[in-house]
Amino acid sequence: MPGLPTSRYNAIVRFPGYCYTIEHGGYKPENIDIEYCEAVTSKGPGSSLIKFKEIPEVPLAACLKVFGPYEKLHDNYVELFAFLEKEGYKIAGDPRAVYIDGIWNQEDAEKWLTIIQVPVEKA
Repeated sequence: MPGLPTSRYNAIVRFPGYCYTIEHGGYKPENIDIEYCEAVTSKGPGSSLIKFKEIPEVPLAACLKVFGPYEKLHDNYVELFAFLEKEGYKIAGDPRAVYIDGIWNQEDAEKWLTIIQVPVEKA
């Protein structure tokens, strides 16, 4: 099944869907600046609210699968950052959270899957 056009912006959304957030300024639990990203196979014209752009590839990232409700994400970010520091990695970009399974397709919150991705380079 090919992607489906969105109703407001004439973009063709990739199928299966793929969305994630970019945590601008690094991950923080308060005063957040999040960019919501959705993969499309065809860009629409955009608007003052929606921008279409190419997101550059991240050459190296530390990734952590998190199963369970979103309240668990904070502790997992903290754990991942501590691991990276201990192993001698430097954060090389804004972290991402990729939402694989969630409230939209899984009733049991313990089965929700989010993948934290942190661009890194060896220090």
